Amino acid sequence: MSDPTHCTLSYGGLYILNRDNEPSSLVLQCANLQDKYDVVMYLRDNILANSGTAGDWLDVSMLPTFLGADTTERI
Repeated sequence: MSDPTHCTLSYGGLYILNRDNEPSSLVLQCANLQDKYDVVMYLRDNILANSGTAGDWLDVSMLPTFLGADTTERI
């Protein structure tokens, strides 16, 4: 309550401090790694999803009729 404009969170009454004795956040320290992690996980999931497939699947029943009378015209 001595400084109401400076709000911090503590766990069990303990603060995580860095070497300069300032509050530190593990989330903020790892923020630049999160984007790399997201890209790596996307690429991994994409490779696994497309492994062993010859091409894309197309639901012919969902093609609109205004594209043509023949199925090959619609595609």
